[in-house]
Amino acid sequence: MKNRNSYFFTALVIAGFFLMALASTPPPSYRAPRKVAPEPCVTHAAVTSSTLLVKINFDAGYNMKDLFAARENFPSLFLEALKSRNSVYRISDGVTPNLIFAVTITNDGYNHYGANVTVNGLGEGYLFNYTLAQEYVTPDRLIDDMAKRANEFITQGWHRGNCK
Repeated sequence: MKNRNSYFFTALVIAGFFLMALASTPPPSYRAPRKVAPEPCVTHAAVTSSTLLVKINFDAGYNMKDLFAARENFPSLFLEALKSRNSVYRISDGVTPNLIFAVTITNDGYNHYGANVTVNGLGEGYLFNYTLAQEYVTPDRLIDDMAKRANEFITQGWHRGNCK
């Protein structure tokens, strides 16, 4: 008799927890999912300034052999590539930058490199981003193409959102 009572109380406790879990689940939603409103179109004119102060942050989307050395060398290489396109770029040293570049180098595992670049600044926060596919073998060509693309956005303007 004692053994049957212990099973009864165990079953009662389990049933209580089951009922509490069942009671805490939200009711099913029978409504159709709401359509998400499209992101509005935001256009930005070309940046016309005699000097653009930039900050360059570098990261790798894979286990780079010497990430510390790359973080030391990449900003100056990227800045020189930007300057070769347009002489208005300067590194911000102790001053609030106009543009902040966040660059992440990617690798497909077969030594083909690409990049994801996000640009913030101008007092507006997020400005634009772009991706270069993992089709580069040399870092020089990758850095040059990143600078070319960034300079095109900055000197010609850009848009984001649902622009048609």
